[in-house]
Amino acid sequence: MRHWLFHPLIFYPVLALTAAVLGALLPLVSHFGVAPDARAGARLSWLYLANIVGSAAGSLITGFVLLDHLSLAQAAVLEQRRSEMSADLAAAQSVEQAMRKMQED
Repeated sequence: MRHWLFHPLIFYPVLALTAAVLGALLPLVSHFGVAPDARAGARLSWLYLANIVGSAAGSLITGFVLLDHLSLAQAAVLEQRRSEMSADLAAAQSVEQAMRKMQED
């Protein structure tokens, strides 16, 4: 018997919501975290570079390190927690930047 979470009516909407939130995160961080001045392009380039390096490092560490020491279920829970913490941190920093920007105006 399969776990209820893997039922298609639950799994795919949760997957779509997760993908939408994670897909929207970088543009939101870019919008609130990069000042609209002459160096905006360079700053945005560094932000995207950090995103690419982080994605590649995360895949390599998960594939070659975590899965050697943890079961697949343990690694999935660990990655979910790490992802939630990263999203919370990015959102908090974006809100802080937006609040500073509003106070300056």
